Amino acid sequence: MSDFERARNALSKPVRLACELTIREYKTYWAGRASGAIKGYEHAKSKPAHAAMCKALALVELEREPNTPEKPRIERVDELTPEQRNVVIMLSEDEIPFQAGWSRIYKAARWRRRWLGIDPPSVIDELDASGRPRYESADPLSGLPADRHLEACVEGMLGEYPGQWHELLGDVVATHAKNAGPYAARVLPTLGHEDSYVIDKVAPALFLALARSKTTIPEAADRLFPIARHGQLPVPPEWVVEIAAAIPPGRREAAVIGSMQRSDGRASDVLLSVVAILEKEPMPDVIDAALAYAKERKKTKDSHVKGEVVKCERTLVAMKRGAPSAVSKPREPIVLRVESILRPTSVTELDAMRTKQLRIAGDLWEGKRRPPQRRLDEEGDDDASFGGVCEWRVLADAKRRYDAWLFAGDSGQYFIAGTTRRIGEMIQRSVSVHLEKEVDTGLVEALTRASRSGVTVGPAPKKTPSPKRHPTAKAKTKRKPSKLPKRKAARPSRPA
Repeated sequence: MSDFERARNALSKPVRLACELTIREYKTYWAGRASGAIKGYEHAKSKPAHAAMCKALALVELEREPNTPEKPRIERVDELTPEQRNVVIMLSEDEIPFQAGWSRIYKAARWRRRWLGIDPPSVIDELDASGRPRYESADPLSGLPADRHLEACVEGMLGEYPGQWHELLGDVVATHAKNAGPYAARVLPTLGHEDSYVIDKVAPALFLALARSKTTIPEAADRLFPIARHGQLPVPPEWVVEIAAAIPPGRREAAVIGSMQRSDGRASDVLLSVVAILEKEPMPDVIDAALAYAKERKKTKDSHVKGEVVKCERTLVAMKRGAPSAVSKPREPIVLRVESILRPTSVTELDAMRTKQLRIAGDLWEGKRRPPQRRLDEEGDDDASFGGVCEWRVLADAKRRYDAWLFAGDSGQYFIAGTTRRIGEMIQRSVSVHLEKEVDTGLVEALTRASRSGVTVGPAPKKTPSPKRHPTAKAKTKRKPSKLPKRKAARPSRPA
């Protein structure tokens, strides 16, 4: 009898039934997500699976992380009551996510199984020279052989271990992905029930490890072929092309079409990657599926996404007719620097115009009118507060200047600097602009880059001096002064 069966049999009937309902609801959720029927983050607090899990934990007083003098945070298995331990075991057989917290109970199921002694330690649970687990080290990859670097990063992310695994992963993929083929072939087909955000980061890395190590991609992994996901930056198109090329013909078409239909990322991101694949290898079935996808997705109200989808559709039509795809001349990218950053905690830190912008941004976000100060309340526990996550940035280049209000972690509003005229918005990390003429200029990409956290404040660019005319150059004929009447001087604008 397994640990999970023993735990189930030892639970009282009400608690066991609550745990069984939780498992059923999560299986339904995972099936819907895998088929593409469920989009976005459907495990949010209002959804049946999450609600069932919260109820099961509440029956054994684990719905909230304890951290008071009377009830300190649980760090050791022996601090759990027998029934609490059995609930944690029963709900850890699969990747059911508990409430976020610092205790080991509230980490991912992989971590919980190792903590409970059900699964063996991972590479980052191993002790280093100082006798501490590797994940607690300042340099967790130090001393590891090259073929285990990717394994360490992936295990850190799948188990939600503390550490900068997301940041390490990018460098490791670039340098050591080719060494991790056997590990990727073993782990990739087992994924699918983890948090969407984690799969979005881990799956491309494991696919690249298989492609670069010339390891056969297991057919069971085709369902995870990555393109773009809800609220996340898309997988770089060059990665998508590289991964698609590594999937054997015959499976490749189904993998691309399936990923396109399941994807809940921006339609423009999805199509740009599919077109990139088709430019390398035309596949008639994929072209037809992409055209059907474009026809449906161009109905969006997002002007930027619609414009990109229409352009992709034209390219796909040309491909279907057998014409070579036209490669457009690359435009000069817009690069916005960050002139200043302010993280206000009170409207007293803002002038009148910034306060108006804050009010507009908050009211559009919630759909209700509120005093601006309510948005900055860090203790707010309702939909009126940004919860302390609010930032004002000034973005500029030599031609334009914007005020950016970024809040709630994934939302924002963009204004012409010093005014309440909105030029764009961010919804769930996706930026769009309001004017059709700005759709194809690269402004969306520039706003997205400049809005990311961690951007350093840059100085104003220096003006490039005009080249001096050669002394032998022919002088231009002096133009006669215009006889048109002089215009009145422009009225100076009031300071914001």
